[in-house]
Amino acid sequence: MEPGSTRTSFLIGLRDALQIKHTVLRNFPIIGHGRYLIESVRPELQQYLIESNLDAYPSRARVRALVYQRAKGQLETRPFGTQRDVYRVGYEWASHSLAPVEQLDQEPRVVFGGPDCSMPYSASHLNISAMSFGALSNRAVLALNEGAKFGSFAHNTGEGGTGAAPLEFSNSVGMPGRDGLVFVANALTGAGLRDKVRVIYSGKVFSAFHMIRAIALGADTCNSARGMMFALGCIQALHGATPTAARRALPPRSRRW
Repeated sequence: MEPGSTRTSFLIGLRDALQIKHTVLRNFPIIGHGRYLIESVRPELQQYLIESNLDAYPSRARVRALVYQRAKGQLETRPFGTQRDVYRVGYEWASHSLAPVEQLDQEPRVVFGGPDCSMPYSASHLNISAMSFGALSNRAVLALNEGAKFGSFAHNTGEGGTGAAPLEFSNSVGMPGRDGLVFVANALTGAGLRDKVRVIYSGKVFSAFHMIRAIALGADTCNSARGMMFALGCIQALHGATPTAARRALPPRSRRW
């Protein structure tokens, strides 16, 4: 080992042994840094090397791939059927209609606004949910807006969030989305208000099946945030509080959108 490298290693080891913030480094000078290095890349190792196509949290690799491919206009069919265990408890499916359904001449829409509303509007069944636009690049916002215009659906430009929150809130506070949807729909029905109030559901809506499920449980329309972020190029890196690849970028990177 070169003298300079020896001195550098000695100084790093001495600093590690004398510092009092990290127990691992104090007990294992120098080599303890390996633990922090591996910990720093753990999300990437989990996502790219360990995670299966069906691991569900935060979002399945299969679902992310579906959004990426559809956003690029690529073929997204899968050979040899499903990879899921269809007899496992909790498996969900949509049944075929027993009778032919008359084909619609145009896309079905949902009218928001009752008889007393001065500005009712017709909404698509799928729309862009609110996101933290302070964390998105200006090109990402414009891309979402252009997509909404092209598809004739709504773009919620209110300030939303990225899902980043203290662990207690993320894991344990609030009713799960689908349970909350059923509760709201039943409460409105019980109060005689269901035909007067529109219910919008948002929560991991990535595919047509997710929309069918939400509408069957009581939603009128669906909003999607994560699906739109994936379509923009978010890689779900799980670092920081903003979606990687969709966050506000420096000018050279922003021009690439």
